[in-house]
Amino acid sequence: MIDIAAEVTTALTPVLAELRELRAEMAALRASQSPRLVSPAEAARALGLSIATVRRRIADQTLPSRHIGRRVLVNLTTMATTSEGRP
Repeated sequence: MIDIAAEVTTALTPVLAELRELRAEMAALRASQSPRLVSPAEAARALGLSIATVRRRIADQTLPSRHIGRRVLVNLTTMATTSEGRP
């Protein structure tokens, strides 16, 4: 009898290894980039979210941001690294 789970695991092992390598390369690339800081409104447009959602995520620290004086800026460079879908 054929063990389908073992065959699928064997077939997917090289793909998963390649995905791990690609993730590591992407992380290294993002780490070498300068941060792309944008306003909450720009971040909302770029991420397809409402401004209120962006502000909530800034407040609960699930969206990387920086406070520069009174301004709050969202770091879109790190969003690209962490999102893999929606932030």
